[in-house]
Amino acid sequence: MNQENTELEVHEFYLKSEYGMEENKRITRIYRVALGQLIEARERETFNTTKNPRHYDNWNQSGSIGYMDVEVSEQKIPKEGHEKDYPLDCEKRLSLEIRDIAIEPQYRRKGYAKFLKQKAEELALKWGLDVIVSPWVTNPIIKELNVKLGYKMYDKERKFVKRLK
Repeated sequence: MNQENTELEVHEFYLKSEYGMEENKRITRIYRVALGQLIEARERETFNTTKNPRHYDNWNQSGSIGYMDVEVSEQKIPKEGHEKDYPLDCEKRLSLEIRDIAIEPQYRRKGYAKFLKQKAEELALKWGLDVIVSPWVTNPIIKELNVKLGYKMYDKERKFVKRLK
């Protein structure tokens, strides 16, 4: 991160609204780590509700620099060392799932995403989890960051898993 910004504001909280689909009876409690000054989520430059106008973020706060949303969920992941064999050689594990990382455009490439990924590791260990999953990664910069941080690709290089020791 920038040397000039040594006093980074970090806010952690569960989102006000639970996200879920009634037909599946699955309700998710999403935990947010927000960087920078707290603002209404709708004030973010990167906020977009065109895909889903009832997006779970409509009633929440975010960070002026960016945020990361995580949840604890059971994930089907490849057994260690068998990432290329997915889905044939896999296991179900309770994991910290990184649902989203979003950094506002003017703060990108300054180390904030890396900071949030490291924060995810801290949260996982604090919550007694030893696996982090980052599903459906399409951004090539985040893919590269995942590899640098020791995540293993699987499922046609769309998903990443990291086992914490």
